[in-house]
Amino acid sequence: MKYRIKKQMTLVMDNAISKFIIFIVGLFLAGSGSLSAMQAATDDPPNILFIAVDDLKPLIGAYGNEQIQTPQMDRLAEEGVTFLNNHTQEAVCGPSRASLLTGLRPDQTKVWRLHVQIREHNPDVVTLPQYFKKQGYITTGVGKVFDRSTVGNGYDRRSWSIPFNSNMPDYPGEYGDPFVHYQSAETKARASHYMEAAAQKGIHKKRKQKSYALDRIKPSTEMLDVSDDAYLDGLHAKRGMALLDELSAEEKPFFLAVGFKKPHLPFIAPKKYWDLYDRENIELSSWQKKSVNGPKIAYHNFGELRSYSDIRPALDDSLHLAESKQKELIHGYMAAVSYIDTQVGKLMDKLEELGLRENTIVVLW
Repeated sequence: MKYRIKKQMTLVMDNAISKFIIFIVGLFLAGSGSLSAMQAATDDPPNILFIAVDDLKPLIGAYGNEQIQTPQMDRLAEEGVTFLNNHTQEAVCGPSRASLLTGLRPDQTKVWRLHVQIREHNPDVVTLPQYFKKQGYITTGVGKVFDRSTVGNGYDRRSWSIPFNSNMPDYPGEYGDPFVHYQSAETKARASHYMEAAAQKGIHKKRKQKSYALDRIKPSTEMLDVSDDAYLDGLHAKRGMALLDELSAEEKPFFLAVGFKKPHLPFIAPKKYWDLYDRENIELSSWQKKSVNGPKIAYHNFGELRSYSDIRPALDDSLHLAESKQKELIHGYMAAVSYIDTQVGKLMDKLEELGLRENTIVVLW
């Protein structure tokens, strides 16, 4: 059985489609039973590689976009099934992920905003990784899968066989740890200055010192000639590949979740990804003003973007963003997408290297 739909966001490799369908039926037959009940339906339960990409628009080749270079995601799409009619449950990160990973609508989870815990109102809810764990799978992950604001620092410990985000690799010594997202020496120096100023003002908690600094130095983009693992998503890919190595030696099937934070703001990526694009060729939206008689409720004050320190100076009195800054932001978004595309490719290549690809269902969302 083979299905092929060309334009794709959520992906399942086509050579595993029939196994996937049988496998899902097996899950329903097994209910809350054991792995042996599933094996009766599937013979060889497939592994699951569950990849989350934060704030990725359907602007990739698999959706017909010819401007942004995403060869790895397009390759995965070419081998898989594409879902074209998808809708987020709520346009806020924590609530939408809480909904997707529990199968419950926001009016059931009661997670309508950030900083509301999923289990505050649903103490016994079974999450997607937890369900696989109950079926005998080894479950683990790295990066942004749940939004931390909805599960706390343990990333919902009961969902994972191996603690989430454990044994993260270090940043390369030549770069050191970033300041929040940033590796720029200038940004880090200025941030350090502001944190010291905060301390002199009697602000002693590091978290609040960082907030004080971010109110004053928080660029919306960064382009440096650095390696992929100078930034967090490069480390997420590295940890994901290490986990694949570990899990390949296990007798049980695995559910591995790898969450990438880009292309969420700020738009940060190594220079080689910026170099893929010519900023002068970037086309801006033809709609630069509010529509005539458009209802006020249709607009917002783009508070998230305006929180970046280089955005405020680029706004005029009517809050119109200078075209040069618009192009810089679009350029940064495109670079960040290509950066993440490469990280996805690394995971797929590792599956191939380990001989796991034929029996692993890959989902990209």
